Amino acid sequence: MKKIILLVGLVLTTHAWADQQPKDADAIREYIVKMPQKDLCLAYGHALRGEKIDDSKLKFKGAGQMVLDHAHKITLNMDDEAIKKKNVYLNMRVCNMYAAFGTPDNENRHVSSSGVSIQHVYGRTYIYTDNGVVTSWQD
Repeated sequence: MKKIILLVGLVLTTHAWADQQPKDADAIREYIVKMPQKDLCLAYGHALRGEKIDDSKLKFKGAGQMVLDHAHKITLNMDDEAIKKKNVYLNMRVCNMYAAFGTPDNENRHVSSSGVSIQHVYGRTYIYTDNGVVTSWQD
């Protein structure tokens, strides 16, 4: 009798969790849609390389694929090959740079009448962007 009750309890518990899963997935999807672009770019790089996404709200199985799908849906024009290989190139969009290299150790901004120039510091590598596009780097 105890074995039957335990089995029924397990089935009910599993069924209750399965009913909650779509709500969790919807909440994750909504969170991804509202993410700042820089955070989305960072998460995209991790998801593309199959790495753990460094965001406590994206610990849900399938969240990485949701990030990839959303980035493609809003047409961020991601360069998957460069991101996977962690390459940088001239005229690369800053979102691709974040996806490839992650969060910089430091960013130094310069604002002028021609726009915003940023020095992104990654250890001993410096990547320079003007108005969201890579213009040069030092390594």
